[in-house]
Amino acid sequence: AHARGDISTAAVAAVLKLQPDKADEAEFDFEVLENPSRVLRSQERFCSLLPASRYEPVAKGRTSGVIMLKDTAPDAEEELLPLPAALAAASEGAEEEEPAPPEPFELPA
Repeated sequence: AHARGDISTAAVAAVLKLQPDKADEAEFDFEVLENPSRVLRSQERFCSLLPASRYEPVAKGRTSGVIMLKDTAPDAEEELLPLPAALAAASEGAEEEEPAPPEPFELPA
């Protein structure tokens, strides 16, 4: 449904939160990839971007790898998704003070 543009990214995120446990996993006809740069060449033909998305690729037809996007509505307010738990935990430690650099030294000749 998301490939046809019937639902927004926020709606897909809400659906993913309601996904059943692995034991009760139902068969979905789509999957939202968190890291499209990990798609194999043989999988590229099955990938598509959200057609009604605010962002579109600069290079048309690009669906995987490193994709540069342009904002089609730069004046509108951005709707950002929350960080996954692993990234949120890692970013909490980013506010800590960094250790001092090592003392200067000379290498023996």
